[in-house]
This record gives sequence, C-alpha cells and structure tokens, in this order.
Amino acid sequence: MSPRQLEIIHLLENTPGATMPQIAEAMAITYRTVRRDMEYLQKSGIISREGGRKEGRWIINKF
Repeated sequence: MSPRQLEIIHLLENTPGATMPQIAEAMAITYRTVRRDMEYLQKSGIISREGGRKEGRWIINKF
C-alpha cells in the first residue's frame, strides 16, 4: 500500500461521507489518481462501497 493510499484511508476514517472529488481536492491530486487508488483498495478488500452512486459511502473493511 502506498503512502497516498494510506492517506486516502485516513481521510475516509475522518470524513466517512467523502466523495472521490472531495478526496482529490483535499489531497491536491487528480480525480483519476483517486479513482485508481480507490479501485486498488476496493479490489484488495480494504474498502467497499455501501449504497448507491449518489447516496452511498465508502466503508473501511480492514486496515
């Protein structure tokens, strides 16, 4: 896991309803970078999505 992915996890811990655009802005990185890291974290089973696209949120499964 990269330091950036670790920072995303910490951000999700502190701001559970954060969206990918909000994470990108908070970390001063591109949306695409956040999306790629979130996909990696999701495929690794570290995070998962709960709910739909609009009203859903990211859940930290294991860390």
